Amino acid sequence: MQHRSRLLFLVSFLSFISPSAFAQHDERTLLKGKIVARCENLEGIEITNIQTDKSVTTKQGGYFTMMAKQGDSLRISSIQFKATRLLLTQGDFDLDLYFIRLEPSPNMLSEVTIVNYNKINAIDLGIISAGQRHYTPAERKLKTAGDLKPTDFLGLLGGGMQTDPILNAISGRTAMLKKEVQTERKEFLIAKLEAMFEDSFYTQYLKIPAAYVKGFLYYLADNERLRSMLADKNKAMLSFVLSDLAVKYLDTISVEKK
Repeated sequence: MQHRSRLLFLVSFLSFISPSAFAQHDERTLLKGKIVARCENLEGIEITNIQTDKSVTTKQGGYFTMMAKQGDSLRISSIQFKATRLLLTQGDFDLDLYFIRLEPSPNMLSEVTIVNYNKINAIDLGIISAGQRHYTPAERKLKTAGDLKPTDFLGLLGGGMQTDPILNAISGRTAMLKKEVQTERKEFLIAKLEAMFEDSFYTQYLKIPAAYVKGFLYYLADNERLRSMLADKNKAMLSFVLSDLAVKYLDTISVEKK
């Protein structure tokens, strides 16, 4: 009788605790983990619970959280690391942070360092010789036209075509290209002045009316002395010369206004 009572008590006790115990064993809990690898960027690595088919991606530093339980398998996927599968044990959930060590993929290149070589140019590479003149687009066209001699075309005439129209065309194109070079040089000079001085310099310091600032720049572009000074990049001396030229320009526009 006493043995039977103990047996009934044991059955009742097990029936009371077993559902909760098994339920706790079956329930998934939050697993906190971190990826560890010889790599600085550990963000964006995909971790998949194969049993639930749910995935998370690591945050900055390789940290992640996901729902899992003992017996679940994790699949870690990343281009930069070898594919990895892990089986979770109860001990993994007893840790404050579950660490996963990954090995780099053999197909990944080693770290590449990009260095900005600002001084590498055509001279350093041996493409052109040191001291060789650099031509602007318009100057290159003019040089190409200048290298062609009128006599170069005489062999193509076959004796049946007059030479004057061709010679005139060549000389006319050369003259046009010379004008293009002059215009281009003026535009470059104006662009340099605009980069060196703000509009307030012309209007407040040189007292040039705002409506005449652009005209003043074209006036300066015709000054040969100013061109050489711009090449020297002496801003203090340039300001002094501009002051002198501004006085002359103001006299010119005052006469035009009358």
